[in-house]
Amino acid sequence: MTLPYILTRSAAADLRNIVRYSIQTWGEAQCRAYVAQIESAATEVALSKGVFRTRDDLYPGLRVKWVGQHFIFCLPQVGQPALILAILHERMEMVDRLKSRLK
Repeated sequence: MTLPYILTRSAAADLRNIVRYSIQTWGEAQCRAYVAQIESAATEVALSKGVFRTRDDLYPGLRVKWVGQHFIFCLPQVGQPALILAILHERMEMVDRLKSRLK
């Protein structure tokens, strides 16, 4: 099955860091469950389903979805899978990190 989104390199690095931290802190089973939640939320926001916010003030068409303790930043594309730009922890300075990825 083809995913309705692709991860940017930065978002893939975000996810790897989440996996690493989650395994160290909560173990493999909890990590798998949390990553499944993140993947499900990424699919929803990419398909314009579920609850998300549009943040045109940051970038035209940018969508943000909260899952667990992270925010997923998604940019839809016409005729292509949506781009997941970032998966950032709620305590991070999200706007500054995101702006550097939108350049």
